[in-house]
Amino acid sequence: MAKMFRWSLGFLLVAALMGWLILGWPAPAGQALADFTVPPGVPITVTFQQGVTPSGYAGCEDTHINQWLGYRETNYCTNSTIEVRTGDQRAALIRFDLSQIPETAIILSAELELYLEWSTNAGLSAPVGVYKANRPWVACQATWEKATALTYWQLGGANGANDRAGTPVSTANVTGQGNWHSWSVTSLVQGWVAQPTSNHGMILKSFWQDYSLALNFASAGHGGKQLRPRLNVVYAMATPTASPTVTASPTVTASPTLTASPTVTASPTATASP
Repeated sequence: MAKMFRWSLGFLLVAALMGWLILGWPAPAGQALADFTVPPGVPITVTFQQGVTPSGYAGCEDTHINQWLGYRETNYCTNSTIEVRTGDQRAALIRFDLSQIPETAIILSAELELYLEWSTNAGLSAPVGVYKANRPWVACQATWEKATALTYWQLGGANGANDRAGTPVSTANVTGQGNWHSWSVTSLVQGWVAQPTSNHGMILKSFWQDYSLALNFASAGHGGKQLRPRLNVVYAMATPTASPTVTASPTVTASPTLTASPTVTASPTATASP
């Protein structure tokens, strides 16, 4: 009986391992991505969330910047929320480290999710756009005037062409409070994965002018870990294309060179003695 139990347990372990490798079953929760070899073409889903997933992830940084006089040099990186205010009065900056995704990966989809903790008027809504940041910034140094302690934005509020893209990659209508909102950022993530040095994150802005509305999203330092910003990515590794087999051409052997036979010299004719 004990022998049969050991045999059954071994069979189950082998079957589980084959399932992960061949069928692309998901890894156990909290398992590092590098612990498994994933066959090419199998979709892989990973969520980046500060202090939550992947296990030990600490690659998200964020803050917001304030246009109001007297606050343009104020930094908000220790706040529990990042704020976007209509009329471009405040803007949020956020960046995720994506170095765990191979540079050759094909991004099938990527979605930024932010939890709206509170707003100044839950009954109103406003469009919020996600813009690609074009220059480096430091979360605990960025202000309305500066990207870092030593670097100014081209225009205040990161509104120059060297600061961010002129067109949002995605826009969502944000309303209410106590709910999640999402933006599609697939093209941004694909570019950052292929060229990691270009990853300067995103800037969220609302230029809505009809009314003043403050939207406060849970930040990467929020006390409720499950409410922190999330970046959901689905990617796959390209299936390698088989290279054609090159057949070696037969080696041509040189024909032997014919050597001319020596010329026979005629013997001198004997002269008769007198």
